[in-house]
This record gives sequence, C-alpha cells and structure tokens, in this order.
Amino acid sequence: MEPTSNAPVSAGEPGTAFLFTGLGSQYEGMGEALFAAEPVFRDTLERCHDALAPDLSPGILDVLYGSHEDRGRVHDILYSCPTTLALQCALARLWASWGVAPGQVLGHSVGEYAAAVTAGVFRMEDGLRMLSKLGQLLEALPFDGRMLAVKATESRVAETLSEGHPGVSVAAVNAPGTVVLVGGATAIDGIGTEFEKVGIRVIPLEVSQATHSPSIAPILAEYRETVRSVRFHPPRIPYISALTGTAMHKEICEPEYWLRHVSEPIQFVAAMRTLLARQPPGFVEIGPGSTLLRMGQQCAVNGKIGAAPWVPSITPEADDCETIAASRATLSGPALGPPPAPSTPLDRLVRHRVAELAGLQAESIHPARPLAGFGMDSLTALDFISTVEHDTDVRLPVHLLNDRLTIDDVTAYVGVRLAPDRRVQLLGEVAARRATDSDPARRPVDPASATLVSLREPGTGPPLYFVPAGDGDLFAFRDLVPRLAAEHPVYGLRPPSARALGRIRDVSMESLISRYVDEIRNAQPAGPYHVLGYSVGGIYAVEVARRLAQDGDVVDFLAILDSPVHIPGWVASLCAVLYGACNMLRLKSFARRADIRWLRRRLYGIADEGLRTHATVARKHEVLPYSGHIVHFRSRRSWIRALDSLAVGKSWTRVARGGREVHWIEGTHYELFRGDRPDVFADRLNECLRRRVYGAPPC
Repeated sequence: MEPTSNAPVSAGEPGTAFLFTGLGSQYEGMGEALFAAEPVFRDTLERCHDALAPDLSPGILDVLYGSHEDRGRVHDILYSCPTTLALQCALARLWASWGVAPGQVLGHSVGEYAAAVTAGVFRMEDGLRMLSKLGQLLEALPFDGRMLAVKATESRVAETLSEGHPGVSVAAVNAPGTVVLVGGATAIDGIGTEFEKVGIRVIPLEVSQATHSPSIAPILAEYRETVRSVRFHPPRIPYISALTGTAMHKEICEPEYWLRHVSEPIQFVAAMRTLLARQPPGFVEIGPGSTLLRMGQQCAVNGKIGAAPWVPSITPEADDCETIAASRATLSGPALGPPPAPSTPLDRLVRHRVAELAGLQAESIHPARPLAGFGMDSLTALDFISTVEHDTDVRLPVHLLNDRLTIDDVTAYVGVRLAPDRRVQLLGEVAARRATDSDPARRPVDPASATLVSLREPGTGPPLYFVPAGDGDLFAFRDLVPRLAAEHPVYGLRPPSARALGRIRDVSMESLISRYVDEIRNAQPAGPYHVLGYSVGGIYAVEVARRLAQDGDVVDFLAILDSPVHIPGWVASLCAVLYGACNMLRLKSFARRADIRWLRRRLYGIADEGLRTHATVARKHEVLPYSGHIVHFRSRRSWIRALDSLAVGKSWTRVARGGREVHWIEGTHYELFRGDRPDVFADRLNECLRRRVYGAPPC
C-alpha cells in the first residue's frame, strides 16, 4: 500500500535542504582534512567508530584514515555502508554547528539512513547498527548480476521492459533521462544491446551487490530482526522519501518501510520534485562529492532551478576545508573575515573562556562564529556557563546554548545584566551609566532569579517539570526530552549557585522549595501539575508536590527517578569536599583533555555546583509521608539502593501513602536517560503519563 504524506509543514520560509549521497561516490581519505581541523566533525566520527568497534574490524576510522590496505576497504560493501553513514552524520553536524541546520532532508539509497538520523527518526548508533548488519548480509549474498544506467526516460525504459525481459527490473530513477536497471548478467547484456541498437546510450555500473531489487529477498527475514530492534520516532523536520517520492511522517517509523527501502526502486526524480516544490533557500549535498547536486538540478521542471545556491560539502578534486568554506560562504553570504579586535573587556573575557575550552588562541576566535563551531559539546558548554557566571555574576540560562549562539550574543546578554559594581569594573563607568539609565527592561536583574529552564518549546498538553540532581543533568535531559510525548512542554528547575544563596549551610529546604514553587507558578499559574525528580532531585520533587498540594493545587503526576529517600550528612560533606578539590586541582581542565568519556562525565559530575547545593540543603532532611501517588523508576545496578539501605526506618514505601508504582530499568544510576537507556525509560514514562494523566489503558 502506498503511504500517504502527513509531514507537518512549518510556517514561513522552509529551511535549507540537505541531500544525502548514496553509495558509489565514496573515495579513500574522504574528509581527512576536516577530521584534523574540525572538532565537531572529529568527535562525531570517533563516536561512530566506538559504536561499532566491538563488531567491525578494521573500524570506521581505520577504513577512512588508516593504512593504505584499510583505506581500500572503503569500497567493500561491508565497510562502505556504515562508513558512508558516519561521514554524512559528521558533515551534517558540522554544518549545524555553523548555524546551517536542515529545514528538510532527502537521502538517496543508503543516504536515507543519514537523513533519518538527522531528522531524529532513529539514533545514529542504531543507523550504524542497521547498515553494518545490512553490509554483512549483502556481502554474504551471492550475486552474479549487473547494473546498467540507461540514458532514456522512465516511460521509454518501461516500454522496453514490457516487451519481455524477465529477470530485469528498475533499481532507480535518478533523473528525467537516467534510469538504472538491475538483473542477471545475461539479461542485462541483452537489454543493453537492444537499447544501443536504437541509439540509446547505456553505461555499465561497477557494483558488488544489487540493492533495490528482488534479488535482495533472501536476506530480508534476517534484516527484519535487526530493524525491529530499533526504536523509531516521527521526523522532527520535513522528510522527503526517495522510496515513495513524497513527504512522509509517521510512516517511516514502520520497520516494513525500511525493508521496502532496501528492496524496491529509488524514486529520486519524484522525491526531488517534491522537494523543489517547497522552494528551499539552498541545497547542500551531505556526502562525498556532488552527484546529487547534478542529478537534482536535472529534476527541475523545464530546467528552472531558481536562484537558490547548490553547494557540496567535500569533493575528491579539492581540499576538504577549502571546499566546505567556499560552500559555506556561498550559502551564508560573505565570509566572516579576520576576527576584529575585542571591543570591550567583557568581549575579551568571553573570547578568552572560549579559547581555553577550544584549545585555540583568543586572537583567532571570531565573535560572530557560533560557539558550537569551536567544538563545544554538552560538557564543555557546562564549563563555559560556570566560568562566565563566576567572572560576571550573571546566570546564563542553559537554553541559550543553541547551535547558533555566538560570542556577540553572550556578551550582549551578559552586558545588560551586570550588577552595577561589576558593570563599572568590566565596562567602565561611562558605559555602565549609559546602559543602566536607558531602557528599564535592560537594567541589571537579580542573577539568582532565573532557575526555570525551558527544555522544549510549549505544546498543547500539561507541562512537565524536572528537578535534576545538579546543573549538568539539564544537558542529559536533552537526550530524553525528544523521546517524550510531543504534547508536553518540558522545563528543568536549575539549582541556584552558592553565590546566589549566600552561606549555603544556612539555606533551608523550605526557602529553596518556595523558590521552585514560585518559578513553576510563574510558568503555570494553576494546576494540575506534573513534577519529576532525578537522584537527589527526587527529594525536592516530592517537597514541591507537597507544597503545591498544601496550597490547594492538584498534582496529577509525581515521579522520582532513582532517588535516595535520605541524604546523610557525610554524603553532603563528600560532595562539598569533591567540589572544592576539583576546583583547587583544576580537574575540569583535565576532564576536557581526557579521551575517556566516562571519566570526563564523572569529573564533571562531582564538580557540579548545583549538585553541591542540592546535597547540602537536603542533608539529613526527613521526607514526611506524601498523601498522593508516586511513580518510582529504579535502576537495577544503582548505588542508590545501598544508600537507602543505610537509612534505617526510611523508605519510599512509607512516604507514598497514596500508593507507589515501581518500574525497574536496566543499567546504572547514571544510565537512566543517557546512552542507550532513554528509549526504554521514555517508553515507560510515556505509558505512565497516558495512564495517570489521560486515563488511557496500559500498553
């Protein structure tokens, strides 16, 4: 059955179109210069290599940039499938780090997997796993056939096939005058000769396997098992299918779609014309070469492609960095040029902090370049926030850290929020008077006032309020939030810093809960409310729910996510000691240079100022019985269980007087919504929300 198009169309001008190349354009050493020069590109490829390291040898980085022998494997189907996907994901993320995010995606053959990853249909690691399995199955599949590109219209080719050519089928319609056929060697030779006799040019294609044809049938059953193990999500941006030639939405979440995708013809002309009808402001080929750009321009009706630029990412003919720089300038306007000298001490300070994180000279940091372009991931972003806050006493909301944020944006945001004494110190007395005496809305604000962070734009359903263990969890929640039911807006309650609270040991639980409740009511004046707390944040979530209920508000949903029921004094003291030691020994700087990802996360975790705040304020706090229902998510391999066993006479069972619903999740305390766990956790959480909030039956 032909799927229908349900893809949502955003209002306003559609975004840049990303075209993801299929197999056949790969070449040895593709992207090597970018790997050396661009941290975002390099980090993505390293993630891909690590994801398949246990099952693919030589690995992705070996095939791309290893020995001469290993590089030659880039053309073997076993390696070309996952390696192409890895390269495309790295290119897509590099473009996005520069502020060129896709408004719609279209992939050709294997390139459709990269398009799906970019659109959020499945995780990059799942795409790698699928294509690695597909490569294994294709390599083991005997094939004595051939592929043939025929320079004729689709109708002309169909007419010839209807005259009787068993064993020959259409594999792709790549352009209005180019159709690719596949079949047994004898049959392909016969139909090729027939076309040549009437003056139609044919081009034999060098292939080791014939995808997009009935010959794939023997591997579909085994491939189906791999595809069914993947968690799919509707695309977050318009997705043009090269299988159907139409825009698609939820239909590509069905495993059968991906089985059809590997065994049925590619309808690139129809898909490209669907994309052209949306009039993107630009086209970027995400892959090695410019094959799709040439084919795509041929698909324009009457040859009218308009004024939108069509640019490659890399090509085998030129240096990678020069090619992508020229394409970026063409797509985005004039190049940024050399960095101007810092205009203010604040500008100089922010540049210096970015340079420290990126390992660059401050003079080379351009203030108009997005921070993500300097390789700033979630860990370094957290460090950037804390250092700028320490220097300026201005809180930087986490949601500001998007792909397009620049140094100019940060200095403008901080500059109008500086307290008078810091304003005079950093900007000078004249500038301080000018900024403070102008628009009242631009006067300095209390740096401790903003603790509510928007993690997802408002939807039509009730908001979800997450209380994290510390500041760093707000970044980790970003992996979870896209997997939650789309109708819920999502907020995080950011723990205030010690500087905002004064002497932290004098801060009461009651005052901190009052701050959180006020923030929630500012966003949502009336209930019903939905509150969730992770780790020590679970204690705060229960107290927030209790305060809301005491004030007469309805709390429809309360969940604690692997939370201890009690924080002993020694745990709070340990958090404070570790935090101080990390700062004194400058372990964050070491963490930035560490190659071991889990070590980096642990170091950032113990140096988290928000975690110190929560642990210190909650020390020895007695959680009293709560009259409502509690949904309790627990990790099977969690140190929290050992901590709870020491809290004699205290348990969540005793707290939850309205009943407790327990859900066990595989993994450790730290894996609940990180790594491979968010899918499992999100499924359980969405099911609980449907039952508790909407009264839906269990799934």
